[in-house]
Amino acid sequence: MKRNMKKVLALIAIVMMMVTAFGCAKSTEKKEDIVGGWKEAEDGTITDELREIFDKATETLTGVNYVPKKLIATQLVAGMNYKFLCDATVVYPGAKAHEAVLIIYKDLKGNASVIEIIDETMEEENMQIANPVVPVDSIEDAEKTTGFDMEAPEAIEGYDGRNIYVISGKTIQIIYGGEETNLYVRKAKGSDDISGDYNVYSDIRDITVGDITVNARGNGNGFMTVTWAKDGYTFAAMASDTMTEEFVTGLVGKIG
Repeated sequence: MKRNMKKVLALIAIVMMMVTAFGCAKSTEKKEDIVGGWKEAEDGTITDELREIFDKATETLTGVNYVPKKLIATQLVAGMNYKFLCDATVVYPGAKAHEAVLIIYKDLKGNASVIEIIDETMEEENMQIANPVVPVDSIEDAEKTTGFDMEAPEAIEGYDGRNIYVISGKTIQIIYGGEETNLYVRKAKGSDDISGDYNVYSDIRDITVGDITVNARGNGNGFMTVTWAKDGYTFAAMASDTMTEEFVTGLVGKIG
């Protein structure tokens, strides 16, 4: 009797070990399905939360404007990866929008950054995908590339340093400032808006500077973007903080 009882108990123990092992295997399998693999988005709608993540990740990109159309997929890592289908438009007059895919990583602290840009159109045109903005050593070098002159001060009060770029061979861009505060100034041929700023602002007004009408955009506590046209050329200035009307008036008088 005792021997039979021992056999029964041993059999029960073996069965329980097999069940536990099977359950652990299933648990591990399920975990591997969740962590590391891309999961197709059930609803690709760009919510306010997704828009905030996208805007935070792309705020430092220049030269190409990306507008999210759809969330394609997500990937759980140490944080989360998001794959967005976007409309992409190179920031120069007459540029046409095309589709691109941006992969954005959001870490556990809420920081977001672009980790990959898949842009076949720009690859076909042999353009630099992540940043089609080419740095140059001087205004003179930028003028040789674009074929037009640009007047701009060596320094602007409140912004330390000056760096000069050419966007797609057609736009001169000067960035005043450092890591914390920046002022972008652009010039190109034509009359189109070359700011690349597609945000919606509550305060939009015209400022008259001599014989120039400047369109200024902000949210009531200063202006973020101003644009104007003169003598067949279009101009734009964008600030990382804000610009006062007095600052805008002085700036426009120095750029030509």
